[in-house]
Amino acid sequence: MLPGGTESYAVAMSPDGTFIAGSSNTPSTFHAVLWHNGVPRDLGVAAGAGASDATGVSADGSVVCANSNFMACVWTEESGMVGLGNLSGGGATYATGISGDGRMIVGYTSDQKALLWTAETGLVDVNVLAASQGVDLTGWQLTRTTAISTDGNTIVGIGYFHNATRGWMIRGLRTQVLAPVAQVVNLGKLTRGNLASLAADDNDAQIVCKFILPNQSAPIISTQLKFATTVSAPATIDFAVKAKWNNSGSLKIGLWQFNYNKGSDDLLLEANLGGSYTTYTGSAAGDLSEYVAAGSGETRARVTVRQTGPSSALLPCVSIEYANQIVTP
Repeated sequence: MLPGGTESYAVAMSPDGTFIAGSSNTPSTFHAVLWHNGVPRDLGVAAGAGASDATGVSADGSVVCANSNFMACVWTEESGMVGLGNLSGGGATYATGISGDGRMIVGYTSDQKALLWTAETGLVDVNVLAASQGVDLTGWQLTRTTAISTDGNTIVGIGYFHNATRGWMIRGLRTQVLAPVAQVVNLGKLTRGNLASLAADDNDAQIVCKFILPNQSAPIISTQLKFATTVSAPATIDFAVKAKWNNSGSLKIGLWQFNYNKGSDDLLLEANLGGSYTTYTGSAAGDLSEYVAAGSGETRARVTVRQTGPSSALLPCVSIEYANQIVTP
């Protein structure tokens, strides 16, 4: 226990058992604690918080996941207790586990979204991440990530399958999902939503509309997203967009990746755009270093929507729920 404390709780340990994470009370509150060979260390609280509790520890004891005043946190010797923030439009966040190398933390939000965190991506909704990589989540709502394997390759959790509570497991998710840092809309009008909503499945869609003449085939959207990556020679580059048409059914969606060697976009996917939300995923091919700018690490992806047939709608609209790029080293 901590000095002056009367209670303590151990909830997680390193694979070899030398580090134990938990909490202990003090005369006034509870603090996260890391025990090393039985000796407790007070990990403190996040800035502005009054209490904390630790829920996981890396193999070498250098990184601890914790919660402090309704926010998932990460503790290190260098930075202390640091909050991981919230999903766009989301509620409180909670950390439940950590990978052996301390690079990945799992948890959930108070509004029932399973979470995964890395320093590169920040907090990511596992529903979005998994769907963008082709995991079939039909009928599923993943509400909590409860644990992660030591190697970080497998996560498990709780969710609803057709409204019945079920456990789930996912292996092999790639975690370098990069949120957009810039956006240019060349055609159309943006209403609702915000830039952050393009990185999360948060029911806050970007709605893009374009006035056209009846029965005229015309491009409706050309939206460019810029990303930044530290991977100079990727093994894979995938671009995933969740979208639907609102009031016009003869549309095609195109996913493009800018090729820095050619100075132009390469088409990754073109498909019919449906009237219900669908995740469209395209993968780059060939020498993938051509899609990453030397030095800056910038990558560019573009979404286009064009008409392929007559429409009676003078103002056809498209909703884009999220646009994520996945870069794997």
